Amino acid sequence: QVRIQLRRICLHETATSVAFPECHALGLIPFCQENPCLYIERRVNLWRTLLQTPMDYYILRWRPEIYLVYNEDHAKDGEESANGARLSSERISLMFAHWAMETLELLRSGMPRRCFKLVIDGDPAPQLATRLFRDIIQRDATWQRVIEVANSALRSKYPTEEGIPFYLTHSPAYFFDGFSD
Repeated sequence: QVRIQLRRICLHETATSVAFPECHALGLIPFCQENPCLYIERRVNLWRTLLQTPMDYYILRWRPEIYLVYNEDHAKDGEESANGARLSSERISLMFAHWAMETLELLRSGMPRRCFKLVIDGDPAPQLATRLFRDIIQRDATWQRVIEVANSALRSKYPTEEGIPFYLTHSPAYFFDGFSD
């Protein structure tokens, strides 16, 4: 019964995690349902955790030494680190979108309101983190909104078409339904 007396837990995630770390908060739902006075703050470090999230079936991690030799054209527009490594803006937005969408899913999955908060910590480079969010993630969310508006216009013109068209879901500017919100 000690769990019922807990009121606040702060989880500091400052290292790479395994097995879909963006989904781990789903496992906290039963504890918050059992104890509605419990408040969990999940502090995820942008540089050491969120941007290190393994993605898709490739299970890739951003390690600067790998990207120093990665000279594909699509990587040349990426953010450059102090040692010259690059991380593509599409990958930055995709990783952020995974974390954001999984956090939004918590309420639909039964997390009581006001029991959970996700904080993305930009240390040790908070100004660069702000710039990434402003210049890359917000830009990509805006482009996705443009695609969704165009798709809505197509659906009103061709109402028999089902689902989201293939070319929209495989566009580099489209991440997840609802991401632009």
